[in-house]
Amino acid sequence: MKTTSRFFSSVASIVAVGSIACGQSCTPTLVTTFDTPGTAWDVFVVGSTAYVADAASGLQIFDVSNPASPVAIGSYAAAVGAGRVVVQDEIAFVCRGSAGVDLVDVTDPTAPALLSTFPSPFGSSIVSVKVVGTTMYVADWPTHFLVVDIADPTQPSLLGMADTGFSDDVFVEGAFAYVINATFAGSVDVFDVTVPTNPSFYSGFITTQSNGSVTEVAAPYIYNAEWEHGFRVYDMTLPPNSAPVGELSIPQNQFYSSGLSSLGSLVALSSSDDASLREVKIISVADPSDPFIMGQVDVPAPPHRSIISGGFVFVCLGDAGVSIIDISTCQQACYADCDESGALTIFDYICFGNAYAGNEPYADCDNSGSLNVFDYICYGNAYAAGCP
Repeated sequence: MKTTSRFFSSVASIVAVGSIACGQSCTPTLVTTFDTPGTAWDVFVVGSTAYVADAASGLQIFDVSNPASPVAIGSYAAAVGAGRVVVQDEIAFVCRGSAGVDLVDVTDPTAPALLSTFPSPFGSSIVSVKVVGTTMYVADWPTHFLVVDIADPTQPSLLGMADTGFSDDVFVEGAFAYVINATFAGSVDVFDVTVPTNPSFYSGFITTQSNGSVTEVAAPYIYNAEWEHGFRVYDMTLPPNSAPVGELSIPQNQFYSSGLSSLGSLVALSSSDDASLREVKIISVADPSDPFIMGQVDVPAPPHRSIISGGFVFVCLGDAGVSIIDISTCQQACYADCDESGALTIFDYICFGNAYAGNEPYADCDNSGSLNVFDYICYGNAYAAGCP
């Protein structure tokens, strides 16, 4: 256990890139699995409320303040064909494919009410949206990326558009939108959306050419998983066809990727096979060059999309409902916060130096069994990445 006596030692300057000590393990625990009326394809969590895109049963809403006993509190069953859902500013955006996206007022989650429906201007299929402020970014399968003004959510209006490959998902960070292009499984088209009326192609990033791929963007990194190459981390600051900066091998006969979500230094990977494997893997990407499995937990049915929220992973199981997994042991106090002050300062460097000088187990950052310069580098990586 680290001690406050560490504050009175000097520390060397070190290079950095991660946030959790390498090799740390955890024990994710299945809390419960709750059923839904339809087929749970996607889930979004805000505070203690879970919103489920439940296919033919539309939008289903649950109180998960007690994760061991979720309670159904509301629904908007008219959103038939619900496949994806995000919630922003008390509005649920429910993607319904060829029926467009419903904007549903969930100010009172017990009585959700339709505000409007935005259809694809091409009569195609809206498969995913992300919302930032008063703008909605849309993956419109098969070949369009749309930017929509939702300042008045009762009258969403198209601002701009761009052609893509088979647009399968969309992420937005800062001035850029990242559209998953299924033409090349796992590739990402990057658009500059500084001018929303004219989204312009900025670059393309190829992650893998294999099928069965799932991709998550957490700029500047892309996380990609598929059966042939396992789990990979790509750095988008590098040239578009660069090799992954980190890889995690997973046996092909034990792995079919069907969902990927991330929060801070953790990734939840839904995986299954053709036999009996049904599990969610928790992967640390604190050091993007060295991802590793911290723990895994079995679920009752093949897992699909998931979200990490409040120390839990909520994972959709299709007809089997939604599982809630406790990952609090994977989200331990930030390793870099050596003095446990809640903030990263020079005193954390001093604290680590004291631990190293005192030959304390905490200072073995890389879990090598001995203290050396690589532990300083490892700690520097953790400090530079910051705390979740």
